[in-house]
Amino acid sequence: MVRVLLTMLTLSALAATGVAADLALRLPVSVRRSVTLPRLGESCSRAPAGPVIEVALVKRDGMIRAYVNGAARNWAGTREHLARLARAKRLPVVAYVDRKTPFAPLEWLLAACAHRDVRLTDVRLAVRSRAGLRVTRAPRPHDPDAASEEDPRSVERLGLYRREGERTARLVYEREELGTGDTAYAALRREAGRFDWSPRATHELKIAPDVPHGEAVRLVAVLRSLKVGNLRFMLMQPPPAWAAPVWKIPASRRTGITLPAARTGEAYPTAAPLLEIAVLNRLNSYYADGSERTLERLEQNLVAHSHDRRDRSNELRLSRLPVLVLADAQQNWWYVQAILKACAEPHVRIPGVHLAVLENGVTKIIPIRLPARPDPEDTAFLRVRLDGAKGKPTTVAMKSGVVGTGDEGFRRLAATIASIRKRYPKAAIVGRVDSARFLPYGDVVRAVDAFRAAGIKELRFLQH
Repeated sequence: MVRVLLTMLTLSALAATGVAADLALRLPVSVRRSVTLPRLGESCSRAPAGPVIEVALVKRDGMIRAYVNGAARNWAGTREHLARLARAKRLPVVAYVDRKTPFAPLEWLLAACAHRDVRLTDVRLAVRSRAGLRVTRAPRPHDPDAASEEDPRSVERLGLYRREGERTARLVYEREELGTGDTAYAALRREAGRFDWSPRATHELKIAPDVPHGEAVRLVAVLRSLKVGNLRFMLMQPPPAWAAPVWKIPASRRTGITLPAARTGEAYPTAAPLLEIAVLNRLNSYYADGSERTLERLEQNLVAHSHDRRDRSNELRLSRLPVLVLADAQQNWWYVQAILKACAEPHVRIPGVHLAVLENGVTKIIPIRLPARPDPEDTAFLRVRLDGAKGKPTTVAMKSGVVGTGDEGFRRLAATIASIRKRYPKAAIVGRVDSARFLPYGDVVRAVDAFRAAGIKELRFLQH
């Protein structure tokens, strides 16, 4: 009892002095040990003795995330959390990055720190030296607005890239290849006499995204040891798509979801990043971005994602990722259509939605392109109306009347649409599915499948 009381008094005293808050920004020992820091012979600075924000780039669910303040976060979550911390106090950031991690995630982290809502400009990269843990100050990321005011003649360029099949990066200075490894850095030290030491000179580092972090930080440390100032990072190509706020649905959340069957599915994009959303079997409940949320909360996340990709800087702009919807075939269609509607809102404008389906037991997708503007008045629509009551077969109708009900109705629908398409092979036809609010989602997918089998892929959705 006395020990518990003393512990509580100690914690309250730490909280009163702000020490507890500072300790919360340190990385857990387990996370630190999971990161193999680059080992450098160059002289580097000691780690800051005062309070700092420690960030580690770690791999979670096959994606590289930033671990900060007790959780692994995606790009948007990292930036928002850093913004909250910066509003409280602008502390130095110490980044722990594994030496084998590709350079691109570090550029992503630096972009988050330099974002106009964050502005944490003092970022240091943790390394190992003979003297133990050391840090070297990270160059600032490229800012096109500031760069436009520079004299192009005052910019010197150094680069690291790897040829196909090579494991070691090649060092380039002003288009002159200096070699690899120790040979390259010895040549760089010899070339130091050619550097422009004036305060206006900028030394631009172009690092290929696949270059290991260990080699990138070695270049930074060598330049720092040569007293080269005003360094900035610039990627050789736009940031990779995985740097966007990717939403992954864990396997535990996929169980219990029986996807609807389809015949016209396309290959599931296993390599491409997606914003995955699962429709849960509960009223107005979705799983996205790591937690359950209501439709209103989901819309807020989609708006935040939309704003993330509208940064002015091309280097900070994120890919416009499509949404992937996983929903049970018996789920109410309204819950899926609500996602389509949220993605098509003018302040969101996500370009497309993929519906996850099953084709011969294999998970595939049906892409749905969301229109950026209303259809012209002379658009040729081919309308299908779906009606039904709970527990009864769906009634399928077209302009000419009722086509049929249940399985027979969908077979006749596919044959009718194929016949119309064959009659007008060159006409620009847009399919329109008008379905009842609480119709099974799987039946709407069957209507979509009928359109796609006839080669009609432009679709619109209504509900009644």
